[in-house]
Amino acid sequence: MTITVGSLGRLQNVSQRGADLVFSFESSDLVLSTPLPNVIRHTWVPTHWRLYTEPVREAHAAVRRFWPAQRPPRLREASGKIYVEAGDFLIEATRDPFHLRYCTADGRPLLEEIEQGGLSWSYWDYSLRYVLSPDDHFYGMGQADQLSGSVELDHRGYLRDVWNQHSPPAVTIFPYVLSLRGYALLVDNPCRASWDLGHTDQHTFSYRARGGGLQYYVVLGPGMPRLLQTMLELTGYPPLPPRWALGLLQSRYGYRNRQELESIARSFRERELPCDALILDVFWFREMGDLSFDAQKWPDPREMIARLKQQGFRTIVIEEPYLTRQSRNYPEAFSRGYLARRYDGSPYMFDFWPGECGLFDFSNPAARAWWTERHRPLLELGIDGWWTDLNEPAKHFQDMAQHAGPAAAVHNLTGLWMQQAVYDAHQQYATEERVFILSRSAFPGSQRYGAALWSGDVDKTFASLRKQVAVGLSVGLTGIPLWGSDIGGFGFVGECTSELYARWFEFSAFCPIFRPHGDQQELREPWQFGTEVEAICRKYLQIRYQLLPYIYNALHEACTTGIPIMRPLVLQYPTDPQVLNMADEYLFGPDILVAPVLDQGALERTVYLPEGTWIDYWSEEIHPGQRFITSQAQLDTIPLFVRQGAIIPTGPHMQYSSQYALDPLTLQIYPGRDNSLTLYEDDGSSTAHQNGEHVHTRFEVSHNDNAVTCHVGQTIGKFAGFISARSIILNIHQPAPATAVSCDGTAIPAVQTAAALGEVPASWFWDQRKRVLSIKLPAANEDRTIRVV
Repeated sequence: MTITVGSLGRLQNVSQRGADLVFSFESSDLVLSTPLPNVIRHTWVPTHWRLYTEPVREAHAAVRRFWPAQRPPRLREASGKIYVEAGDFLIEATRDPFHLRYCTADGRPLLEEIEQGGLSWSYWDYSLRYVLSPDDHFYGMGQADQLSGSVELDHRGYLRDVWNQHSPPAVTIFPYVLSLRGYALLVDNPCRASWDLGHTDQHTFSYRARGGGLQYYVVLGPGMPRLLQTMLELTGYPPLPPRWALGLLQSRYGYRNRQELESIARSFRERELPCDALILDVFWFREMGDLSFDAQKWPDPREMIARLKQQGFRTIVIEEPYLTRQSRNYPEAFSRGYLARRYDGSPYMFDFWPGECGLFDFSNPAARAWWTERHRPLLELGIDGWWTDLNEPAKHFQDMAQHAGPAAAVHNLTGLWMQQAVYDAHQQYATEERVFILSRSAFPGSQRYGAALWSGDVDKTFASLRKQVAVGLSVGLTGIPLWGSDIGGFGFVGECTSELYARWFEFSAFCPIFRPHGDQQELREPWQFGTEVEAICRKYLQIRYQLLPYIYNALHEACTTGIPIMRPLVLQYPTDPQVLNMADEYLFGPDILVAPVLDQGALERTVYLPEGTWIDYWSEEIHPGQRFITSQAQLDTIPLFVRQGAIIPTGPHMQYSSQYALDPLTLQIYPGRDNSLTLYEDDGSSTAHQNGEHVHTRFEVSHNDNAVTCHVGQTIGKFAGFISARSIILNIHQPAPATAVSCDGTAIPAVQTAAALGEVPASWFWDQRKRVLSIKLPAANEDRTIRVV
């Protein structure tokens, strides 16, 4: 057998080593273990001296060290095959040539290597190849190349390079893929690789890497929700971001001094445009790598940040993994050897947009600790969030040497390590403050350091806007809970017209991250586009801020289960063929269907309504599902539909997310289907929730005897600032007026106007025009049952 080029070939022996199963070949061992019942970990161990492939040295994505004890695998052999019962899997292995077939415990096949064997190699490269089933559709993976003509939700038929880059825009493809058939693959290798998902051969799909050790995971669903949860188990749960991160994060390239920034803040408040954060691009420092304010342009930053915070504005600053020779931090970073170097040991300096630069070596643990410490003064100044940009890295020469190896071995990990350094700063110097990192690059596991992702410097065109939907949906399926795009587009191609800005703003109001950003050609504050667009932006800002309890509940779900805030329809309706590759509409949270207008000049669009019954958010018109409809969409309207049975928690009008406590809590109820909601709440800013300081309240809606019954549960738990005896308003959207409303058997009186609801402790009002019944309950924290007939 030729060892340097080949495949596993004939199985020589199979043995058990504790809880591990070892398949032995002439060239190597393949070690299988079961860290979780629905996960098989494979580790390729070279044993022949001529096999050039590296052994696995460490994990980067799946860094968890301790796993719950699992039952050892059980082996049996019959008809020349080896059968392995391991956790939820039944695995079939042939001896010659060796290949694996993965089945559920009851024998249903999910994934199978090609008959010649799944693993093959050529010197340092290796491939994993599998049979492509007609039912395979591939999702997640991150951000595909947006320079192609279109970006699809379903990756089947495409080549995807696992190599972080900024074309621009950003390309961030993970060595991780979900299949609709009920399995996922994660390869924990940071080296350059590619997925061929039926592009070259319509009968197979493959992963091919250019170096690195091979450790990979096969994950069993059967459904995508379980796959998403398991991927967090493997790569780490995201810490819950601060609630302010869900508000408007206003940015541009860029605010150049304190006077300009404070003027922008005043304009937002004077114009009553809600906003939670102001983002400082590259003009806040004097030299790239300073990690400190330019004192001439930003005098007394501590006082400025404190004053902005009093007005409800958080401050986010940009940083990049580069240091210019003139940077205040360059001499120390140079003397300590924290910069990428040439192979002769000298620093690798190069020209870049800020001048002659060195690349900071985040692969060095000591360098990361040093970068962490540089954030302490900024945290003490009151900086609230971080924008880690150009961390692909954008400039990364392949003849660079770094602490952990050559550029090819560390490139895809730079963003992850940079995020870790910033996260550690919070862990050490701001333990009570939640972390928020907006990043342009990532790797599986970035979410455990609080990283959010955005799509990079996108074009200012409707074609670019259209691609953002698929990109955002794909990121959500990687375990990263927060994603957004530059409202209006960043620059390069096109023009940020008032129409484009308005449509992008409407779309982004229903994305996890809500951030206007762009170049200096067309400034990105809402009032820069005239009074009509400003009014449209105000309308959607008010909707967004009222929906914060709903969005925050979905964010908590994303951080604990992996179910994203922005959800492709295929996640909810995997058997509906219409939605397998639907990338122009989606669910925002569990119950709001969003169909953004993505074409220039469009005043209507076709919307697909999936299974169920849907209520038009604007008109209250009821539509049966599993059909296409035409929805009107004037410039100020984005088609929105609410699932029948939805219970949507909303809050008061606010100018920033912490302006008021959630009192009253208003539940928008769309009856017609029994349903329940458990609302999660905490203080929204501190880490006290990690110590149990949070509350849950359960609400239930049921239907019987021509009546609607709403059960309001007692709130369980506590946190600082929670108003236990708060008012609750039930807005029941229904086509017919009520005749009587009672609470625990006691009649609630009706009032004649909506304004009169606030004048008495408990009352109800039927708005005939809106077809909404509003019920105000007395302030209390106790179980109550409301009946409407």
